[in-house]
Formats: sequence, C-alpha cells, structure tokens
Amino acid sequence: MSTQDKLTQAEVCCQSLSSEKERLKSTEARLISENEMMHRNQQSRDQLVISLEAIQVSALHCRGLQQLALGFVYVPLLYSSLCLFQVLMSI
Repeated sequence: MSTQDKLTQAEVCCQSLSSEKERLKSTEARLISENEMMHRNQQSRDQLVISLEAIQVSALHCRGLQQLALGFVYVPLLYSSLCLFQVLMSI
C-alpha cells in the first residue's frame, strides 16, 4: 500500500472518529438533560407526596376536633370552615 493510500485511509478514519465523537457528545447532552428532567420529576412527586400527607394529617386533626366538639356543642359549619382553613394554610 502506498503512502498516499495510507494517508487517505487515515484521513477517512479520522473523519469517522470525529463524526462518532460528535454523535457521542450529542447523546451525552441528551442523557444529561433526561437525567435532570427525571430528577426534577422525582422532586415534584416527592413534594406532592409530602403535601398529600400533610393534608391527610390535617384532615384527621379536623375530624378529631369535630368529634371533640360534638361532645360539647354541635357547630358543624364553624368546624368545617376551620378545617378548610387549616388545610389551605398547610399547602
């Protein structure tokens, strides 16, 4: 094989490797972006679970207050409003 043929073959190989490098960079950028998006989604789901648990605890607390109030004076509208206010304040 002549020197010119070897040089041509080396240039083709170099171009192929450059193309592969660019494709890998593009893939890496896409994977990093997807990973960041999945991380943000997980954080959002975690925050949603925390908020739902807080609402559940608040609702249980409101039920306890209503049951306690029923033993003394029956004022459902007042306690319902209080429970709604507590739920909204915990969000």
